[in-house]
Amino acid sequence: MSMIRMIAKKHAVTAAAISLLALLAGPAAAQEPPDDASSYGAIAYRVNGSRYSYGYSWNYSSMSGANRRAIEECGGNCPVVMRFWGVFCGSLARGDNGAWGTASGATQGEANNTARQTCRNYGGTNCSVLVEVCNTQ
Repeated sequence: MSMIRMIAKKHAVTAAAISLLALLAGPAAAQEPPDDASSYGAIAYRVNGSRYSYGYSWNYSSMSGANRRAIEECGGNCPVVMRFWGVFCGSLARGDNGAWGTASGATQGEANNTARQTCRNYGGTNCSVLVEVCNTQ
């Protein structure tokens, strides 16, 4: 293989890895929650081939507690993919082809619609909501 092809292939793999990391980080990593929110919630999600698992939490008094609960519900080895706080909702949508998306919103409908759209933006087909959860305090 020529040096140019090897470099081009390496950059394509690196770009794909960066895209995957950005997808995994998603909105959950976009903003740090305040320490004084009234409540915290989280969604954890893991994909293993065609199988997946998820867990969620709501109305926790700390972000770390909400994260722990979501991870436990997911089976213990899942990243937190969505965090929300205050009187907000979180949603996880998954497509038939394995693509997925998360969102938070002021209402469950807003979170669900945005999660489905995010799933479609990542190439998802027939995206449907797997998790919908709201803090109530």
